[in-house]
Amino acid sequence: MFLSFLPLHPSAARFKISFLKLNTRPQTLGVDLYPENKKYFGLSEFIESTLSGHSLPLLRYDSSFEAMVTALGKRFPRLHSAVIRTFVLVQHYTAAMMAVSGLSQMKNYTSVETLEITQNLINSPKQCPCGHGLMVLLRVPCSPLAAVAYERLAHVRARLALEEHFEIILGNPSSGITIGKHFLKQLKMWQKIEDAEWRPQTYLELEGLPCILIFSGMDPHGESLPRSLRYCDLRLMDSSCLVRTALEQELGLAAYFVSSEAPLEKGARSEALESDAEKLSSTDNEDEEVVTEGSTSEKRSPVKRERSRSHDSASSSLSSKASGSARCGGSPAQAQPAGPSRGDRARSPQPCGPAEEGRAPGERQRLRAGRGPPSVISGHGPGLAPQPDPGLKTGQWSIQVSVPSSSSSGSSSSSAMPAAGPLVLRAAQCSMTKACRRPPVVFLPKLVYDMVTSTDGSGLPKAASLLPSHSVMWASSFRPLLSKTMTSTEQSLYYRQWTVPRPSHMDYGSRAEGRVDGFHPRRLLLSGPPQIGKTGAYLQFLSILSRMLIRLTEVDVYDEEEININLREESDWHYLQLSDPWPDLELFKKLPFDYIIHDPKYEDASLICSHHRSIKSEDRGTRRKPEDLFVRRQTARMRLSKYAAYNTYHHCEQCHQYMGFHPRYQLYESTLHAFAFSYSMLGEEIQLHFIIPKSKERHFVFSQPGGQLASMRLPLVTDKSHEYIKSPTFTPTTGRHEHGLFNLYHAMDGASHLHVLVVKEYEMAIYKKYWPNHIMLVLPSIFNSAGVGAAHFLIKELCYHNLELERNRQEELGIKPQDIWPFIVISDDSCVMWNVVDVDCGGERSREFSWSERNVSLKHIMQHIEASPNITHYALIGMRKWSSKTGSREVREPFTRCHVHDFIVLNVDLTQNVQYGQNRFMCDDVDFNLRVHSAGLLLCRFNRFSVMKKQIAVGGHRSFPITSKVSDSPMAIVPAQYICAPDSKHTFLAAPAQLLLEKFLQHHSHRFFPLSLKNHGHPVLSVDCYLNLGSQISVCYVSSRPHSLNVSCSDFLFSGLLLYLCDSFVGAGFLKKFHFLKGATLCVICQDRSSLRQTVVRLELEDEWQFRLRDEFQTANAKEDRPLFLLTGRHL
Repeated sequence: MFLSFLPLHPSAARFKISFLKLNTRPQTLGVDLYPENKKYFGLSEFIESTLSGHSLPLLRYDSSFEAMVTALGKRFPRLHSAVIRTFVLVQHYTAAMMAVSGLSQMKNYTSVETLEITQNLINSPKQCPCGHGLMVLLRVPCSPLAAVAYERLAHVRARLALEEHFEIILGNPSSGITIGKHFLKQLKMWQKIEDAEWRPQTYLELEGLPCILIFSGMDPHGESLPRSLRYCDLRLMDSSCLVRTALEQELGLAAYFVSSEAPLEKGARSEALESDAEKLSSTDNEDEEVVTEGSTSEKRSPVKRERSRSHDSASSSLSSKASGSARCGGSPAQAQPAGPSRGDRARSPQPCGPAEEGRAPGERQRLRAGRGPPSVISGHGPGLAPQPDPGLKTGQWSIQVSVPSSSSSGSSSSSAMPAAGPLVLRAAQCSMTKACRRPPVVFLPKLVYDMVTSTDGSGLPKAASLLPSHSVMWASSFRPLLSKTMTSTEQSLYYRQWTVPRPSHMDYGSRAEGRVDGFHPRRLLLSGPPQIGKTGAYLQFLSILSRMLIRLTEVDVYDEEEININLREESDWHYLQLSDPWPDLELFKKLPFDYIIHDPKYEDASLICSHHRSIKSEDRGTRRKPEDLFVRRQTARMRLSKYAAYNTYHHCEQCHQYMGFHPRYQLYESTLHAFAFSYSMLGEEIQLHFIIPKSKERHFVFSQPGGQLASMRLPLVTDKSHEYIKSPTFTPTTGRHEHGLFNLYHAMDGASHLHVLVVKEYEMAIYKKYWPNHIMLVLPSIFNSAGVGAAHFLIKELCYHNLELERNRQEELGIKPQDIWPFIVISDDSCVMWNVVDVDCGGERSREFSWSERNVSLKHIMQHIEASPNITHYALIGMRKWSSKTGSREVREPFTRCHVHDFIVLNVDLTQNVQYGQNRFMCDDVDFNLRVHSAGLLLCRFNRFSVMKKQIAVGGHRSFPITSKVSDSPMAIVPAQYICAPDSKHTFLAAPAQLLLEKFLQHHSHRFFPLSLKNHGHPVLSVDCYLNLGSQISVCYVSSRPHSLNVSCSDFLFSGLLLYLCDSFVGAGFLKKFHFLKGATLCVICQDRSSLRQTVVRLELEDEWQFRLRDEFQTANAKEDRPLFLLTGRHL
């Protein structure tokens, strides 16, 4: 195609993909089709050939054909014009075949143009020693009519015994290429193919085959045609082509490269419409050996002539017919040689065909003689002086004589001809050797011809006023005209601005809000040089793009079955009201708390024991290797729903305002506000910073406009509005500024909500860059190396302090303190989608139970939870983690008292005295759940809700690499090196002490608790904290706080005791309540060595535990990094 229709489509976007050089160019007969000494012959060049001062025009119409079509249309007004035109054209071709075969009287039943085409088609193989011929493209858009034309032409060809003179091919887009055995054998010989099963797959492989290609289908779709194409018959184009895209697709079938060394004669250049204004550069082609051609119809004297009489059937075509008659019927004795063209005397045509071996001796001798002296052969090829055909009418011949400008220069020249002239002529006029010199002749309907060649008052062709596509219409009749200097990109933008989609257009029903035009904002403009195989490249590109886009709509979510199902606490109490949408408070209080961890991400965590049953080691399953913790987690690829949370790579029209791309607000327009509060446990004031975009200031209260931040607004418990989410959402994140799922616009289904990203100080700038319209809570710099526990701790304390401020502020407005909404949401940055289970119980206690799961918005889930009766009596609310393996057992009971993870709704009022472990890196949610339960508060998991978590391979806990402080140390660091003896020369590590401690205990706690290994009946007693001691060791959690809910430990003999940073609530009397095995071990962890000794003395540990100096350890930190110290002992 000389111009890709894709850039012209009005829905093309502003992205331009340039294909400058492709390595997949088709190769035909060993010749590169796209050499650098070629010039592209496109629409503007075709139009220029019709201007005065040119040779015979390459763009023509057939007046005889048009007259006959008009007459038949009047005679048969009910017949469709396409049927009439097809019937007349087929009649012309059949009559022309008969005339060329000797039935001269049939010339009266065809047009001069059709006769010229048929003569050159049938006789071209005779002019080449190899039998090369030319191709005629017969364009029949309607497939049924194309089939009729094929059958009729094939029938007449068979009756005339012309089956081996030329092939007739029905080119159907839905079927392959079918040719006869004779021509298949010729193609194999020409292309030196030995494969017996070979068949041509593309039209380019038909190079040199004399044939009529009946090309059907409504859209050409950029088919590449061979260089032997000599005539492009588009006389059957209908009115549907009168849009620019279709018109240029049809005309593009005839356009390709020609030799640029001896261009066609040109007169004044026309300002033709050129879609591909960025011309092809020399870097887009490769070298090719130039071959020349000879054809009298192609070389005309550059005498000025008028345009008006050069294109109809009475003038322009007769000269071509005459030259064609000379080619096929003129005898060598009658032919007169043409004088060489200027500047081309030294250029000889390249011989074609195979070597001389295999030819008959007489033929070989004639071929040698036919090659003759090269000096007499013109670069354009010699012409023949045509003799009048006896069957031609006198009037026709006189017309040819009276128009000398349309006749061949060779026709008027008369010079001596060498003896070998006729044989030289045969080789010079091979359709293969003249293919590079001149593009095909194109025949158009008169209406299309006038549309293409005529211009308006501004000098632009009338085609410039055509619509670009059938599926659009002009937005206004008062629009500017296209400019002559517009590039393809600018023309595309012009159409995009001044057209609107029709109902048949894909964008008709999805117009973007706030846009002037109605087209999708991300249409692609694919633009490239002509004739380089753009269609194939575009399809390949779009295929890759489609796969990428589909992949962008898919995510890998964790798909893991709940663990420790067989260890679930058995109880007489179950929540049997299966159809309850919300938990009944009184019934729920009677449910026991399930201490067992069921979240699959804690498969390698220590089991939490209670008094209900003993545990066998085989119930725990196999242990995973530390390096497999992430790699071996099972995932499933899921299609993102319309309610998904997205990362920074998602862009859509609806998200523009949400993401900060709104005309009312400047990008990055936000303010930094300090927010300070005191916390007695830290003994100092905590100062946090909020980054608040201008668009989100409505969520906050300021002492005065633009002044000091006073508080964050909180709604009332009694608010029933469905337009917003009452609970503020806090998302701690690190290392995931690109991949964190912080875009909750679609998840919230457009509902108003308050979302705060909790980031570390050193990451503030990068998060602000990627999420300019998000509120950010910046942690103090002392927490730059802290874990997620610090973020959770500060979120909770900040929100309780803000609750007090809001209660004081709104109390002045007459609102009771208990009416202020006390809940917040703490969400992981990998929560991507949410689901709900629909159940059909068939009755309250029916045995029949069926259920199904569907994706819903986070708005739906949050508003359902927030509407729960007596919600302020619950401390923590959560939901299941999604799994495809979930069974009816997990969802049968709608609510359970158990651990909640990943996405929790936290009551900061009830949990005022329960804190997160601010130093924790891992399992801080399990530790917090146990503290909340031991405080007598309610944890509720909605089993009918589930959250999908996306697998994100960067950031999170992977943001804490453990390396040596010695930069050039070649040794790999293993968990056993995380602990060392005090004052040793051990290699210090560049990692937080708490992280080293937790990692060491996870992998090597059996060194401190040897009796506890796989001894689940005798767990380690853990006081006031939960630390992961590995999957082979179980723990029993107890709280030292007064009035705490603890498991009954009277039946337990513990194999170890873990005291982690114990406070004043842990006393000697408290520890004496518990019983230990003989040889049980103790591990005391403190922040310094002096605290370690003070704790031993205060708790009177030396009365029952034996200590040795060599049993003191520290984390492998330098002194300035404040290591943690450990002391182990043995029970007496």
